[in-house]
Amino acid sequence: MDPELQAGDPAGDTSSDFDLGAAMDEVAKDLGKPEGTPEPTTETAPASTAPAPVTPPVDETPYPKSWKPDHKEKWNTLDPDVRKEILRREDDFHKGTAPLRAASDFVRRFQQASAPVESMLRSGVDPIQLYSNFAQAHATLSRGGAEAATFLRQLAQDYKIDLDAEPAYVDPALSALQQQVNGLNSQLSAREQADANARRAQVATQVETFAADPKNNLFEVVAGEMTAFLKADPKLTLEAAYEKAIWANPDARKTVLEREVAAKAAADAKAAAEKASKAAAASEGSVRNTARTAPVTGSVGSMDDTMRETLKALRAKA
Repeated sequence: MDPELQAGDPAGDTSSDFDLGAAMDEVAKDLGKPEGTPEPTTETAPASTAPAPVTPPVDETPYPKSWKPDHKEKWNTLDPDVRKEILRREDDFHKGTAPLRAASDFVRRFQQASAPVESMLRSGVDPIQLYSNFAQAHATLSRGGAEAATFLRQLAQDYKIDLDAEPAYVDPALSALQQQVNGLNSQLSAREQADANARRAQVATQVETFAADPKNNLFEVVAGEMTAFLKADPKLTLEAAYEKAIWANPDARKTVLEREVAAKAAADAKAAAEKASKAAAASEGSVRNTARTAPVTGSVGSMDDTMRETLKALRAKA
C-alpha cells in the first residue's frame, strides 16, 4: 500500500503529519475560482535593479499672457482642466486677431505705396477703384499684341497724349534730378504717415492713462465734451479739457458739487469734534485744579451746595 495514502487514511496511525484543517483551507481557496485560474506563485521575486520611478512634476500650466500679474498666485489653485480651457480660449483669441494684424499691416503698406497718388485720394477718388484700374491696365499691357496696342492708344486719347509728337528733349541730368526729387517726396510722405501714426498711438496711450486715474472718475460722462473742447483748442491739456467738460455737463457738474458739499460737511464735523474734545479736556483739568487748590472756608455742606459752588467757580474762571 502507498505510504502517502496510508498516512492520509483516517483509520491509520493517528500520529501522522496530515493536517485536516490545512487541507480544508486549501479546498476553500479553490472554491469560486474560475477554471484556468493560475495558482499564485510562492517564489520570491528577484530584487529589481531598475531605478525608482520618478515622481511626475506638478502641473505648471503656463500663466496666460493677457492676465494681470496680480492673479498669478491664484492661477495654480485652479483646476487643471479649467486652466487648459482658459489657455485654449486665449490661444483662439490670438489666432482670431492674427488676420486683423495682417490686415492692418496690409493697409499700412498700401498707404505707403499710394503716396504718389495721395493728392488724388484726398480729392475723393476711391482707392479700391483706382487700384482696380491700375491692375486691369497692367494685365492688358503685359499680354501685349493688338489688344495691348489698342488699349495703349485709348489711354493716350483719354490722357490727351499725342503719340505722334516728337518727344521733347530732356537733359539726362535734369531727369535724374527729377527722379531723386520724386523719390524724396515719396519717402517724406511715408515718414509723415509713420510720424502721424506714432503720434496717434501716443495720444491714445495718454488718454487711456488719464481715464484710468481714479481722480478722473467722471471721464466716461464727459468724454464727448472733452473731445469738442480739444478739437476747438488743440493746445488744451487733458486736465484742462476735463475741467471745462465737468462744468459744461450738467450731470457731471451736479455730481462734483454734491461731492464738495459732502466733503465740507465731513471736514466741519471733524473740526467740531476736535474742538469739543479739546474743550472737554480743558474743562476736566480746570475742575481738578479747582478741587485741589480751593481753600476750605467752612463746612462743605450738602452735595447740592458743593455742586453749586463748583459751578460758580467754573463760571468765574470762564
